[in-house]
Amino acid sequence: MSPSPVTNEKQRPLVLITGANGTIGFANLLLLLTHNYRVRCALRRPSAITQITSSPLITPYLPNLTFILVPSIAAPNAYDAAAQDVTFIIHTAGAIPLPSANPITDVLEPYVEGTANMLSAALKSLSVKRLVVTGAMAGLVDPATLWAEGNNAPKPRLSETSRPPDLPDDVVIDHPPKAYMVGKNRAMTMLSGFAEQHPEAHFDVVQVVPGTVTGGMDLVETREEARRKMDRVSSGALFGETYGNRFFGVVGVADCARCHVGALDVGRVRGGEMLVAAWTSVGRDVGWFWRDAVERIEGQFAEEVDDGVYTLGRKPFTMLVQVDSRRTEEMLGIEFQSFGDQIVRAAEWYRDLKG
Repeated sequence: MSPSPVTNEKQRPLVLITGANGTIGFANLLLLLTHNYRVRCALRRPSAITQITSSPLITPYLPNLTFILVPSIAAPNAYDAAAQDVTFIIHTAGAIPLPSANPITDVLEPYVEGTANMLSAALKSLSVKRLVVTGAMAGLVDPATLWAEGNNAPKPRLSETSRPPDLPDDVVIDHPPKAYMVGKNRAMTMLSGFAEQHPEAHFDVVQVVPGTVTGGMDLVETREEARRKMDRVSSGALFGETYGNRFFGVVGVADCARCHVGALDVGRVRGGEMLVAAWTSVGRDVGWFWRDAVERIEGQFAEEVDDGVYTLGRKPFTMLVQVDSRRTEEMLGIEFQSFGDQIVRAAEWYRDLKG
């Protein structure tokens, strides 16, 4: 179902967003537009603009949408022009740690330099009131101690009071996933210390820290494309894929967007907050909730299971952390979808795509 067109409600401020052609970014974009914000999208490629404007979900909101190209987010002053005259910024753009990526130039630098460039641009644009940045749970744990095997090993507990650990400057970065963790760590450390280092700043910073983002990707049109781009948790439960069979936490894409857009509410969310965008897993057994999700798929999608659309993965992935997001839910007045509800939503989305 397409969203309702823009109403005559008083138009809200201009928001700069990055990464709008990605899963989180597009959900952020659509939610902002349906809440009547004006949006400026900073994108790296003209093809991304075409991809977004071609979506029927966006068509009703084109009058409130503009674009600016930022070919390299790690280049000096990359976002200076994009940040002019905006009231809010939601910065989500980064890099996917693909196996073929160069760990430093393709993964680490976009996160570290991209974050530094956005902070610099916001400092130069006196209209900015708040910068919201997408973090990662991977940035809140030490790579050297993370990979304890099995679901029975002690797990770090992540909540709104968690902060990035101190990593040595000479930490070895020898593969893309490690570069992602270190890049997120350094970017989040930079953001956590911003208020103390810049007491004169005219804006504040809020970090949104999602788990693995599940659910529908609205820019995906076919099942073939969905299988390539689906998050590893949904893919593991629905199809038995075992690549990357570890996860931090999980959040439905709609809930993730609600956290980002909700973070713009300066009356509800204080500057300096870290919002944990994930279902609370503290006290819950991964074996139980994984099995429950698979059994729900068997019951609600029996025909698709019989036809081989879903081949199901019954062995649970290793959960690397315990997540407690109850304070975020209280701040924003929301309740995160459960693990099972998220997997069901992913199954509904995949079923309805073209074969």
